[in-house]
Amino acid sequence: MRIYEGDVYAIFNKRFSSFALYDGKDVENFQPYQVLLRYEARKHDAMIIAGLRKWLASSHVIDEPNFSLLKEINEVGLVNLVCKVLHICKTTDDKWMAFIWDGTDVPPISIYKKPEDEEHNPLPLHFKPLPSSGDVLHTFPTVGTILRLIFDVECMPYILQLLKVRQWFKLFCVECKVHEGLWYGVFTSYSKIQDIPNVDILILERQWIKQIDCLFPFD
Repeated sequence: MRIYEGDVYAIFNKRFSSFALYDGKDVENFQPYQVLLRYEARKHDAMIIAGLRKWLASSHVIDEPNFSLLKEINEVGLVNLVCKVLHICKTTDDKWMAFIWDGTDVPPISIYKKPEDEEHNPLPLHFKPLPSSGDVLHTFPTVGTILRLIFDVECMPYILQLLKVRQWFKLFCVECKVHEGLWYGVFTSYSKIQDIPNVDILILERQWIKQIDCLFPFD
């Protein structure tokens, strides 16, 4: 273990280190989903994993002071979000992209473009292709912005182990950007992700806000 600029890092030495990756959820399965070939399980590993899962479920170690709603995004920069993953797919440039949603609408963006430019260079309706299957699109909510989240990281196999469609997640340090008047997010090496139970107060708040917006859309 090493400390660098106040952060703790685990150093892997390929000559003698080994590892096993376990599901972080509080479940009864103690089989790792990925291991190094020379890894050997020990008798007390299950007890340690169970303790870590309980700690993670109640931990606020990586929590930030606040999480933004999509409708509160008003400038390009880093935000913390609580969103539901609706769909995961690859883009035409071979990057992974998730469609996320929290029930609110991102603010409109002013577009400074001459009307005559539309004939030769029209504004895109979306900056990345939509899922090809109409069945997928029909599952998307009809209320609230569907934000595209691009994964600009090299550890996608591990992120895909955690990401599950139709589940809510906390997303830390997501970079919000604008392309031709469209908001999108970028998950970088500085970003973090954490799954949360469906009864979490942050999820209940967003579901309540969605219901209020449906009842009073012009407030």
